[in-house]
Amino acid sequence: MNKRLLLLIGGHLSVILGIIGAVLPVVPSTPFMILAAYCYSKSSPKLHQKILNLPHIGSHVRDWEDHGLISVKAKVLSIILLGIMISFSIYFLKVTWLKIMLAVIALAISTFIFSRPSVKKS
Repeated sequence: MNKRLLLLIGGHLSVILGIIGAVLPVVPSTPFMILAAYCYSKSSPKLHQKILNLPHIGSHVRDWEDHGLISVKAKVLSIILLGIMISFSIYFLKVTWLKIMLAVIALAISTFIFSRPSVKKS
């Protein structure tokens, strides 16, 4: 398989996961659509443009591509959902090192999310 075909498959899988994320409240859709846009930008300009033109998600993908932005609303929602899901996982796990690992991963993800700008610099 060549690189373009692998990127197209990755883009398609990401779109499918993004659609699932739009339906299920615990699965985020935006990161999958950003990944799809990246894959399509390297393999199919037409599909990349379709992602950017999606009504509800296109502007978020474009903000990420152009400026690395995550809106304040998206940051807050992401951290709340991450906290809830990690807390449930930690509560039900019996293995201490897995609990610590999940807490460290959650902290790293939260740090990354909060380190991204929320407003375009002029």
